Amino acid sequence: MKRNYTSKLSKIGAATLFASVLIQGPVEGATVIWNNSSANGLWNTDANWTGGPGVVTGDTAVFNNTAVGSSTMNETSPFTLVGLTYTNTLTANTLALSGNTLVVSGTLDVAPSITGGVMAAASVTNVTISGGTLRPTNLRVTYSNAGNSTSDARDAALTVTGTFDSQNLANLAVAHSQSGNRGQTRRGLLDLSGATLVSGSTVNKLQMSNLDLGYDVGATGQILLPSTLTNLTITGTARIGNVAAHTSTDPFNRDPLITNHDWVMPTGATLQVGTISTPGNLRIGYHGANRTNSGGSSTPNVTSTLKWAGPGGSFVPFLADLDIGRNDVTNNASDLGTGTLDLSQTPISGGTLRVTNLRLGFIPNINGANNANNSGARGTFLLSATTGLNSLRVDDDLIIGGAEGVSRIGDAGGILPSNVNVQLGVSSAQRGKARIGYRPFNSKDGMSLGNADGMLQTRTGTFQAHLTSLSVGVNDRTDVSGAQRGATGLLDLRNSTFTATGLDVSGGAVNIGRTAITTIDTPSGGSGRVYLPAGNAIANTLNLGSTNTAMTGLLDMTGTTFVVQTSVNNSVTGRIDARIQGSSAGLDITNSASAGLAINSGALISLTRGLDITFTQNPADLQTSVSNAGSATGVFWGLRWKGNHTGDLTALLGSDGINGTLNGDVLRWNQTGLTGAFSNAVNIFYDAGLGTVGRPLDMTYIGFYTVIPEPASVTLLVLGGLPLLLSRRRRA
Repeated sequence: MKRNYTSKLSKIGAATLFASVLIQGPVEGATVIWNNSSANGLWNTDANWTGGPGVVTGDTAVFNNTAVGSSTMNETSPFTLVGLTYTNTLTANTLALSGNTLVVSGTLDVAPSITGGVMAAASVTNVTISGGTLRPTNLRVTYSNAGNSTSDARDAALTVTGTFDSQNLANLAVAHSQSGNRGQTRRGLLDLSGATLVSGSTVNKLQMSNLDLGYDVGATGQILLPSTLTNLTITGTARIGNVAAHTSTDPFNRDPLITNHDWVMPTGATLQVGTISTPGNLRIGYHGANRTNSGGSSTPNVTSTLKWAGPGGSFVPFLADLDIGRNDVTNNASDLGTGTLDLSQTPISGGTLRVTNLRLGFIPNINGANNANNSGARGTFLLSATTGLNSLRVDDDLIIGGAEGVSRIGDAGGILPSNVNVQLGVSSAQRGKARIGYRPFNSKDGMSLGNADGMLQTRTGTFQAHLTSLSVGVNDRTDVSGAQRGATGLLDLRNSTFTATGLDVSGGAVNIGRTAITTIDTPSGGSGRVYLPAGNAIANTLNLGSTNTAMTGLLDMTGTTFVVQTSVNNSVTGRIDARIQGSSAGLDITNSASAGLAINSGALISLTRGLDITFTQNPADLQTSVSNAGSATGVFWGLRWKGNHTGDLTALLGSDGINGTLNGDVLRWNQTGLTGAFSNAVNIFYDAGLGTVGRPLDMTYIGFYTVIPEPASVTLLVLGGLPLLLSRRRRA
């Protein structure tokens, strides 16, 4: 007999009912198991259920190996279950809704595993729901809970061909391995390609709070979407791990050698992650930290690409974190997280991408420890003119090339589209941090996956940064046993226009081409290269190069004034190129101590190292050169240093103290670009100064004194209301 709570409750009085509710709370549903003992396949036949009798609103319905095949949900519509679980593995399951609506207020689970145990090895659960409306709150296709210490291989597919209503959908997980699982191979497929997607009254829309797809080790997932989809909204966090293509011969694609790892948005579809009021998180190629036990897996690497099937559509980002290629694993030396976000044919809504953290190829420093088993991460963010990006803002952390692989943003060559304005950090009071080609202290040595390699190159547009630190081509990993790995970073801003802020690392360090590895070999090497345009830069310390000659550092400045508050440390393989155009520029060291400029004696100009200053043209403001301070109103310089450091600078000119002879020189200036009165005017000199802008107090220069002539006097005679020039005389 069907359970009927309404008829039972009608037999008691109102007072009794009220007291009962206070004492006992609401009536809980039962867990009923499908047995199809009557063989008619109908849900409303009580005999077809064990644990009932029958199934009623609020129950959890389970389909296991007791009975498999077809069933028909012919209960009064809409019919609500707390849970619906499919665990059977013997054959396919079909559920016909017969035009009815099935609401799952809790979780619809297809092939879950059991805490502390295993359901079945290498088992398959295949479910099709058709002919009505399915409205789940949580949907999981092959989902494993914590604590499975043995192999738990599970394949599962859910196909929906009726209406899929996502208005209540909180969490969607397709192929998910939870903490503590060991050696799992979980493949999940959610096929919505034949479904009608709605979210309440909005058609062709799929929305959810959180998405896990192919997450984590050993989990491979795929979601097939209909071409009619116009909007996919994820308001919380999307974790996209290992994605594999769906084929007719193998809907799960267990083969780890498969190269197609695309999750494809339909042409014209809009993808939104996060909301204006609550930013979300998007992680692609995300290798999570859930593999906490040792043990092998047939798919140790995680690879995924998020892209669109064709031109059009849009990407609407309201993001805190955008991680592309991330690896949190701490105990497997061969795992790699590779992610790609391909917007090369998809516009960004509004042309603005603003995130708290943008990390391409990211390995977190888990628990602040030296996790030698952390492996690799590679991230690619593809953009083009079609993307329509005009503003890229990263408020906190920018990482490009975190470890073990090439990471880039822009086109295939790693160059941003034209006219993109880049801002790192928010303000001097809210600074960010930038690391490009950065190998963290916790990365793994003794691997064959390659160096950390990252690049950020601008085409045109403005650039400004408020940072606590900037690291380009830096390897913080110290020596351990096994083959060493290095880091290569490139920050090329030559085609950008600095705002008034420019590059502001006030109080922090700029590190270029540095390594903590002392073993001199090619694998442990790499390079850091930074190219700056005309404008202003500032840092507390500027550190270039290394004593490890396999690692090099280059700072290339064209018309850049770089203020250094404490010290410039140019190691053996460091090089600073400063090109001085029509205005004074170059290093401006505000620390009067001799340690303010330290250039290693091994950084020889003859080896294309050291500090090289090139004056490319005469002063642009009609200045003239003078040989002494008496009449000088200013100084045209390529290096300025607080205090008297003529001896310190002369010592950098080698054994003879003469510029250009290259007798151990680590400093050189080239003045062939100066002509006329400025020819051969450059020298090292100390100036006590006047306390003016042109001649501040107590400075040492590489440059020359200048004077700006006073304007000429003009005598005019006015005849008939018109001025007539009688004489023009320049003051001496």
